[in-house]
Amino acid sequence: MIFISHRGNLDGKHPQENHPDRINYCLEQGVDVEIDVWLVDGEFFLGHDGPQYKTEFEFLLKPKLWLHCKNVEALQALKTTFYGLNCFFIDKDDCVLTSKNHIWLSPTYKKVFKNAICVMPEDPNWSFESEQILEFGGICSDNIYYYKDYVTDLRRRRSTN
Repeated sequence: MIFISHRGNLDGKHPQENHPDRINYCLEQGVDVEIDVWLVDGEFFLGHDGPQYKTEFEFLLKPKLWLHCKNVEALQALKTTFYGLNCFFIDKDDCVLTSKNHIWLSPTYKKVFKNAICVMPEDPNWSFESEQILEFGGICSDNIYYYKDYVTDLRRRRSTN
């Protein structure tokens, strides 16, 4: 299972969401990270509600990044010009296919889809039994350490039964 920090959050919301220093810290901890990417006037930025932190393209090349393109310009630049990155665009959809063929599920989908990435399982829109979380291929959360421990515990309990 892939464990993905949502915007650089590990144990709840962090005041430096999407900040390059925070992203680097998460990567150093061995965690994949979903980040919000904008392209404005030919320059890349990170930030959820708008372009906040200017960044260089080279930053986006780091392994284990999941690039959530927040505008179509970012998606086009990353998908067509720089093949090989794991990027996607989702707004109000239930799911989307990333450029590396992962199904990225929004909490609006509300049910388990085997091997897909479950985004924010703590969201009350999700409805699945606790052990069904093992059917996902990955989890993206603000509390990724909790889910990493939770999945490890479920697997351990399953193997001893």
